[in-house]
Amino acid sequence: RRGRLPRPGRARRGAADALGAALRAALAATPQVTGIGFVDEHRQVVRVERGDGVILREDWSQRPELVAVVEGFRDGARSGWGEPVWSQPFEQTIIPLGLPVRRDGRFVGFVVPALVTTDLSRFVAEFSTPNQTAFVLHGRDQVLAHPRLMNGQGRRSRAEPLVPVTEIGDPVLAAIWSPEREDLRLGLKAPAIGGTSSSSTRTPTATTTSSTSTAP
Repeated sequence: RRGRLPRPGRARRGAADALGAALRAALAATPQVTGIGFVDEHRQVVRVERGDGVILREDWSQRPELVAVVEGFRDGARSGWGEPVWSQPFEQTIIPLGLPVRRDGRFVGFVVPALVTTDLSRFVAEFSTPNQTAFVLHGRDQVLAHPRLMNGQGRRSRAEPLVPVTEIGDPVLAAIWSPEREDLRLGLKAPAIGGTSSSSTRTPTATTTSSTSTAP
């Protein structure tokens, strides 16, 4: 629920606006990030999204998945990437990064920059060629990034935030763990900053295209 942060001790409107302005500045400096927010220890949120830059104040106290995150940071957990999740505000799958904030040693909340998987797919597309497709897997059978996903294609939801390798429409990727495969050394298109990149992969023998697996 959006609006003021009503309880005593939480950020008042002026403080929330100042925090939002700082988050907006951080967002401007990180073009790969789609949105960024601050979640306090009571799961009250101030966040901004790329585009309109409007400062949003929301109540996430009813989101049970955040309880373990807050408790983990309160117990001393360090920053780290979270599992890919479906984001209702963005209507896309995001990869959240949790950065705990402490004041005088006491946990007060955490900053959450969000990387949208479609943007990551656009990034790996830059390393692909007509005959070589770069992609990123999450585990063995879920696709985190692929050129076919850079325009928001693919079946995704809160229950299934990532697309299975067998449903991406890439026959080489679908057969990546097939026992009938051979080792290949594939050269990828050089990134825009210069230089070359290559990756060793396992790909089926009876295919006309090839894919390179890139791990985060």
